[in-house]
This record gives sequence, structure tokens and C-alpha cells, in this order.
Amino acid sequence: MEQLLIQPKFEEVYEEYLRKESIKNFIERYVGKEGWLNASSAGNCYRKHKHKLLGDKTVEPDKKSLFRMRVGDLIHQDIQQALTNRYHDKLVITEMLVEIPKLKVRGYLDILVIDGNKADLKDIKTAAAFSWKRKFGRKENRDPNPSDKYEYQVGTYALGVEASGKGLQVVNMDLVYYKKDDSQFKFVNINNDYKAKAQSYWEETLKICEQDVDKLVPGDTYGVPFESWECNYCLYRNHCPSPFKKDSSR
Repeated sequence: MEQLLIQPKFEEVYEEYLRKESIKNFIERYVGKEGWLNASSAGNCYRKHKHKLLGDKTVEPDKKSLFRMRVGDLIHQDIQQALTNRYHDKLVITEMLVEIPKLKVRGYLDILVIDGNKADLKDIKTAAAFSWKRKFGRKENRDPNPSDKYEYQVGTYALGVEASGKGLQVVNMDLVYYKKDDSQFKFVNINNDYKAKAQSYWEETLKICEQDVDKLVPGDTYGVPFESWECNYCLYRNHCPSPFKKDSSR
């Protein structure tokens, strides 16, 4: 049989499309806001934030990562659209921009459900089977030292909502996990203390980022990084001498 569209070309076309979409999204959300830190990076390595403020060039995701992130984006969009279309007894806002000028932090929360002056914040996280097992599997398979970066992220969004001037109080926060392998959902409630924890984290980040980047020594300076695995996923790894990178050439 004669193939009119072969697999390599098929993947090439899709990759090109996703890269253009990524650039468009970046321009719409971040160009002109270079002096701000990203709420989605809450709890991350302090040096990462310093590179962001310096305007250093990020590493482009490879094709596989690009495809995988797109699946997460589409699941987010579906859930958000479903709630805004059908959850009529409450006001539902999705992709809401939150800014906290005194902390120089901004970001886009996933879902905010509003009833009067009360707000319920939901953040969607997609997970593959291994990550799901490490989070929700049998006790012996779970991560003994789970990261709470997602909790810091949602706590940051809550701070932004309450600082928005709309008179809203965030009365509940949940991480909404979606297992990509079999479409299971799992809600994880977040303690209200993460608002204060996020506040302290960003205040400390701003203080530390006043230092020269070379003073933030990976593996020596506290919080650079908080967890060694961060380095292999860091968008600024090409600018950092971290000893924790698996491939030192990256």
C-alpha cells in the first residue's frame, strides 16, 4: 500500500503546530511581564527564580514532552469547559489571572467556584500510572518524602484571589488529580496553612534573589535546589552548574 502521510511527517506536523501554539500562549501571557515570578513555580529552587528575573533563555521541551503536556492541557480545557457550561448554581471562573504585586508573583489559576464572597479553589493535575502509584498507591509504594510544591502553588493562587480587591475569601482549596491511564479522579484537600506558607516562601525568594546568581550555589545554598530531581526538569538547567543534572551537557 502507498502511504500518502508517513509517521515521521505526521509527528513533525503535529510538533510544529504545538510549538506555534506554545509561542502564542507565551506571548499572550508573559511578554511584557518579565519582572514577575510565576505562581506555578511556587516551592521551586530559588536559583530558578533568579534566572527568570534575569531573563535567561529557557530550554525548549523535546517532542515527547511537548506531546505529553498537550494531553494535560486538553484535559484541563475539557474539565473547565464542562464546569462553566453546566455548574449554574455557582459562579465558576477558569484561567483567572491573579497578581500579587508586593511579592512580584502572577499566574493563572485553573478553577474558582464563587458563592457570594466565598471562593473554592481547584487546581487540576494530570498523572500517569507511576506518579499515581507514588501518590495514591499501596503504602509501601508511596513516596516517603512527597513534595508539597503543588500545595504551595495553590496557596499562592489563594493569596492572589484574596488580594484581588474583589472581597473574596478562599474557604477551601483542593488539588484535583486525574489519572491519564484510566480516568480516575482523586481530590486532595489542602490545609489553609499553605496560604501563610506560600506568603513566607515568596518573601524569602525575593530576598534571596537580591543576590548575584553565582552566590546561589547548587547543593550548597539552602533551597538551591530543595529537591535534587528538580534540576533535570528545570527550564534554566543550561545556565546552572548543578551537580544533580543527570546529563551535565544539558
